[in-house]
This record gives sequence, C-alpha cells and structure tokens, in this order.
Amino acid sequence: MTPNTNDLLKIRRETLVALKALDGTHWQSARGELHLQNLEMPNWIIMRSSDDLAAAHCAFVAIYEPHFAGMGAVQATVSYTRGNAQLEFFETNDAIRAALTDPTLGGARDE
Repeated sequence: MTPNTNDLLKIRRETLVALKALDGTHWQSARGELHLQNLEMPNWIIMRSSDDLAAAHCAFVAIYEPHFAGMGAVQATVSYTRGNAQLEFFETNDAIRAALTDPTLGGARDE
C-alpha cells in the first residue's frame, strides 16, 4: 500500500530538513527528491575526505527509521559519493537498515 501523496511529501520535507541540518557535520551536503511514479525517495550524500561512512550512514538511518513504516511501498535510496567515486548505494529500505550491521561498511571499500 502506498500512503497518500500529502503524507509522502511531509515525510520527504521532514527527512530533507533533518539531512540538511547535518550538512558540514557527518557529510558535506545532502540532497533528495521524491519520485512517486517510481515509488522511490532518492537521497544523495556528498562526503568529504574526512567523513566517516559508517557514522554518516548511522545518522542517515536515524533520520529515516521513524518514517519507514509510513512510507508503504515507497523505497528510500541513498548514494554516498566522494569526489567522482561512489562509495555505497542502497536501493531499498531493508538494504539501508541491513547496512548498519555490515562490518565492512566504511572499510576497504571506502578508499
């Protein structure tokens, strides 16, 4: 089931405000959109060389976790990039959550 558009727009606004509030702390900058036609809420996180990917992902999940249940069939996605390199990409709510227990997140793949 997909929630109504107004509920999804509210979730998008709230999560984007929270993500942008962390610009300059856990990451350089965050962007996001809502693609209702694709049942997708994509997010792009631009990392600085000094940013810790695992810590950034924990912060991202903390923002989204309260909203996952209310998103219905809509899936959040998140891409972490540094310069021209994509560090990680998670394309479902479950994958975003599962990455929290991935011991290699932010490890060798982060270089």
